Amino acid sequence: MGSFKLSLPTEIPWKRICVSSDMVDPLPCDVERPPKWSSSLVAFRYDPSDEFQSIEGCTISYVKVVVTVTPYAPEIDVGKVKKYVPPVLVSELEEAFPCYGAILQVSVTPTRRDRDRFTKSQYPYFADFEPKKRELYEAVTDTGEVLSASSSSLAVGKSAATSDSTENYNLDLGWNFGVSGAVKGSGGGLSIGDQKQVGDVYRSGLQRQNIRTSEQSVERRERQSHTTQLTQMYNLFQAFHLGTNRAVFFMEPRPHIRQSEATFINGPRALEGTQEIFMVIVRPEEMEDFCLGALLETAHLTKEPVYEYETTTDTLEFRLFANAENKDTSMGKTNWVETVTHTETYTPPPGWEIDTSRNGGYSYSVLRSKRRRRGPIFSVTPSSMTVFGEVTWRFWETGFWHDDNYEDGYLDVDVTVYLRKKEPILREIVRKLFLSARDLCCCEGELPFSPVWIPWDKKLPLSAQVMVHSGVLNRRAFVDSRRLASAVRDGMVQSLATSFRSDRGAVAYQESDLLLDRAASLLKLHRPTAESAKPVKDSKVVPKKERERLHEKLGAISVDAVMDMPARDLAIALE
Repeated sequence: MGSFKLSLPTEIPWKRICVSSDMVDPLPCDVERPPKWSSSLVAFRYDPSDEFQSIEGCTISYVKVVVTVTPYAPEIDVGKVKKYVPPVLVSELEEAFPCYGAILQVSVTPTRRDRDRFTKSQYPYFADFEPKKRELYEAVTDTGEVLSASSSSLAVGKSAATSDSTENYNLDLGWNFGVSGAVKGSGGGLSIGDQKQVGDVYRSGLQRQNIRTSEQSVERRERQSHTTQLTQMYNLFQAFHLGTNRAVFFMEPRPHIRQSEATFINGPRALEGTQEIFMVIVRPEEMEDFCLGALLETAHLTKEPVYEYETTTDTLEFRLFANAENKDTSMGKTNWVETVTHTETYTPPPGWEIDTSRNGGYSYSVLRSKRRRRGPIFSVTPSSMTVFGEVTWRFWETGFWHDDNYEDGYLDVDVTVYLRKKEPILREIVRKLFLSARDLCCCEGELPFSPVWIPWDKKLPLSAQVMVHSGVLNRRAFVDSRRLASAVRDGMVQSLATSFRSDRGAVAYQESDLLLDRAASLLKLHRPTAESAKPVKDSKVVPKKERERLHEKLGAISVDAVMDMPARDLAIALE
């Protein structure tokens, strides 16, 4: 009798077929290294043996694409930047942009020599891929959260064209609180606790009373052919277009959750780490090989630094009273009018100044007035305020007996003084969303490697241009964070279909408007005085005939932008 033999599940012996070449270090002991903060792509492949080729007339291949998502830190040619930015500010342009979302597109096609032999309906296609989704479910109440996430193990069934789901659940059931009491002679109590089920939860609604002996190793041999391990990011994930030759994977960072009352994570959380995607590719048996291409686009935000002043108000009471006096100095009737003036001076507290940008620095309310001649008249500078008023009083005599008449004059005014701190606080406002892209081509004779480029950028809607919050999360920061995260997602989805995308490798960061916008914002960081804050076009700093010369000297900054710059900023740029 012949022996019956089952093959053991095999760990897939992955073979790397292509990798982002700029991330390969050619010399191990030199000081030059590939960029530390640059996303990368690598593809692995394995072709199962004939016994696992279960689809008649087709060949099955396994592919694993590994995505490393990092902040984007573009390399800048300092020499070119110095043309329009003062040397002291050049170092601030060399920054890193955290990633707030990623889109990976993977496609498979016949090789160049096979493309004319097969129709599109015969092209290779994705029969399955994992993971397909990762979602964070948040309860409406503050009692807990339910998380759907992907586990780290993956098994491919004997059919070789499908994979087991990798979705499981971690449950947070919230807090419980109870008090019990009883009649005399029996006990009572207090109970409080946190209900959680941490880890993987597997549930079945079927109970069996019989005892069955089974050999798990034999069952595994029957059910599984190959196994591997996947590393997942704890982020949102969604896959699209299963069954076609192009798959799209959308990755988002984990958002705020309402249960975290005390968190220092402000704004959307950055997306960083390694994401592995397992794919089953099916192609016709007559097709000798296939090409694989991958495009990774990561989303980043630009921030504009602005000065923000702490503001407050103070009150100045202006009181002018003119008391009428008896001026009976003759035998005839007397009609006497006299003018009284008063000036009140206000000086801000130490460390504060009058905010003349807010309605001139003051507002006032006249409480009462009589015989007012002039006022209130204000003279305001950042360091002081004077209030001037003028009223008259009158004395006159009437009748046969020269009866005395008196009329007082008065002017009572309450002045609200707008104050701001002399030293401003530097804040940042999120202004623009942009994508950085890199591709990977696993196909001989196809397009060469292209360095990272900027395919698309967009100014965020006003509702999403929020102030970068610092400190403990509050309600306003939470709302701003979700509004900004939604704008990032909408912008990434829009970027896939817009006609304003740049061609592959066409626009590097240094050649884009992003760098110019950042340079302009750095120039505005210098706190202007009242005089130097005037735009150049409203001052005599640069005559009109010098505009073109100035534009030529500053390089990429437009003439209109130059003329709108504060005079002091312009002077710094021309150093």
